[in-house]
Amino acid sequence: MTSERNGNAPWRIERNGMNPIPVDEQTGRPSELFWIWFAANLGLLGLLYGAILVNYHLNFIQALLAAVLSALSFLIVGVLSVSGRNSGLPMFAVSRRVFGRLGNLPLVFISWVNLLGWESVTAITATLSLTALLQTWFGFPSGILATSVSLLMFLLLTGSFGLLGHATLVIVQRLAAWVLGGFTAVIGVFLLAASNWSTVFQQPPSDWIGNFLPAVSILVAGTGISWVNVAADYSRYQSRRYSRSALISAVTLGAGIPLVSLILIGFLVSVGHPKIASSANPVLALGQRLPPWLMVPYLVTVVGGLAAETDLSLYSSGLNLLVLGVRVARYKTIFMDALVMLGVTSYFLFGHASLLGALESFLTAMGLALAAWAGVFVVAPLYRHANEQASKEKQAFLAGTPFFHWQSVASWIVGVMTGMLFSNFGVYVGPLAKGPFYQSGLGVCLAFLVSLMSNWVLSLRPKRQALFDNDL
Repeated sequence: MTSERNGNAPWRIERNGMNPIPVDEQTGRPSELFWIWFAANLGLLGLLYGAILVNYHLNFIQALLAAVLSALSFLIVGVLSVSGRNSGLPMFAVSRRVFGRLGNLPLVFISWVNLLGWESVTAITATLSLTALLQTWFGFPSGILATSVSLLMFLLLTGSFGLLGHATLVIVQRLAAWVLGGFTAVIGVFLLAASNWSTVFQQPPSDWIGNFLPAVSILVAGTGISWVNVAADYSRYQSRRYSRSALISAVTLGAGIPLVSLILIGFLVSVGHPKIASSANPVLALGQRLPPWLMVPYLVTVVGGLAAETDLSLYSSGLNLLVLGVRVARYKTIFMDALVMLGVTSYFLFGHASLLGALESFLTAMGLALAAWAGVFVVAPLYRHANEQASKEKQAFLAGTPFFHWQSVASWIVGVMTGMLFSNFGVYVGPLAKGPFYQSGLGVCLAFLVSLMSNWVLSLRPKRQALFDNDL
């Protein structure tokens, strides 16, 4: 539930920005987080991840295990969500306490660029899908007009919900979860009917080190780890009446249920069509497996899933701008982000589509930096926020923010450097990116683990209690 008094009423512009949410105004339930993350993971990407597993020659059991592990990566998002509930702050406002005001600035800038970049990539995919929908449904001629109309429609759809804010997003994501979930279930049945069942269970297990491990790393890097930088943005309104285990479970199950389902469907469909993941238009390649009459609902589901994902990214990128020091109301940052996203998307749609792969490689490299940030944050020594003294301790939390936290920054640098050594982003190949590291997300996973271990070791000196160390 949300309170109209605190400027977070549904269908009205949210007035809260990067300020801490008072304890008596934190009235959210874990079920809200469940539906937020459920809708955010209903997109086409889950099906494509399943198709990628086929390219690594995994059998059904390995694909099932890979899907479950990708879902479990949202445990990290769940843990970081507790910091939002305990502090009442958005993600990178909490991060300032870990890295210091100066040390946090490059990290929040990386997060902002990463969010806007992936929003643009998502908008491009959605625009192409909407264009196909306009041509199929309304007979629009192909060309710049159809593409422009589709792009503006998608920006208006996603920007309006981000503009209204958190309480509206809670409702929209719940509605999207039910509607898009129903469409996805129907589409999934028809996709499974088109699967090559005679070969699904005949595939022998693939090499666990050379194929399974790289495949899992791609899924983990693209699912849970890719969302770590926004976790607290959607939990800062959560009530302290609920345990942290309830929050973590809601996030993990909300993201995990659609992820596991879609990855397995994508895998089963692609067993007989292994070129789907590498095709020029995976959306169309998957749609061709469906009856013609189902193409319109399929494209609506694709666009809706991308919109549910972009809503969250746009809202969080606006909060990132506030943490960077942009002195405007929160809702105005949505206009700023939408304009940047429009420019970037138009640049690639109308003349530079060949550079899209380079953009995705660049954004993946920035994701490595965010993975290292998450590793530091998970074990960061922060002050305890007891329920009965939460308001006073929030003030102490903000007043006690250091200018520069060398331990956290050093751990982050070590994690990033380690990950870069083992990473292959297409435009950059690390010196140790060989064997299972050559085409995988293992560098991203290593960045997270190494920064986590580095900060944990350095934290063994004086023992302080963690922000997450709260009621179980």
